[in-house]
Amino acid sequence: MKKNNKYIQKINSFEDVNILKIIDKNTLVVFDIDSVLIIPKEPRLHPLIFKKYLFVVDNLYNTLSREKRHFLNHSIIAHEPILIEKKIPDIIKKIKKQTQYVIALTAAKKGRFDNSRKFFHNVRFNQLKSLDICFSNKIIKDDDYNFLKDTYGDYPGLRNGILYSACLNNKKGEVLSAFLYKIKIIKKIIIFDDKLKHINSILEITNKNYPDINIFSFHYNGVESMKCPKNITQEDFANYISKLIQKIDFDRLLQ
Repeated sequence: MKKNNKYIQKINSFEDVNILKIIDKNTLVVFDIDSVLIIPKEPRLHPLIFKKYLFVVDNLYNTLSREKRHFLNHSIIAHEPILIEKKIPDIIKKIKKQTQYVIALTAAKKGRFDNSRKFFHNVRFNQLKSLDICFSNKIIKDDDYNFLKDTYGDYPGLRNGILYSACLNNKKGEVLSAFLYKIKIIKKIIIFDDKLKHINSILEITNKNYPDINIFSFHYNGVESMKCPKNITQEDFANYISKLIQKIDFDRLLQ
């Protein structure tokens, strides 16, 4: 779809687009992580199981505030991951040979998310490292965007080549725009995300703040091509999510 010199294309696999043909040294390539690169290995947390038992999710989530759901989602995606497509690490490595500007952009926040003292950005870095994915780059330095909105003191920021948007109170487009302010060389952006609302926020804000940048947005639906785990009953799924909720000390996190 063509709109204001921006493009959105739906894809089911990274093999659906020859990304190497549209990259040059002034291109920024931006990957979402969850449901684009990885999903939890735990079958009961598979996105297709969530979709299958959406009414269960709604019932459980409706008992929680928006803030509590945000922390619960972090606990879910902090589980050991698997790749959606086995070729993803090699694809990222090939892209890095053509441009130095390759990052990830996630809706997650970077700080504490459960009862431990762990910070989510450290968990995420190690998750990706275990799958041979790394976004760290000498020319893209860690940064904080304290002029944006915080989530209980946790502001959006850049860690190890990953932009943490803290989307409870911010939009991905706002955070990417803050990143672009310091990277003046970018002439083209290529985005992969599984949620149209995030793609649209990037298009809207980048088009306004950086009208000369061309954006090629790919709406990724690779999860839909995966096999849904078998033998996961409604009761098993509901019990697993309920136990996750019970484990989180929300009162401590929401101070």
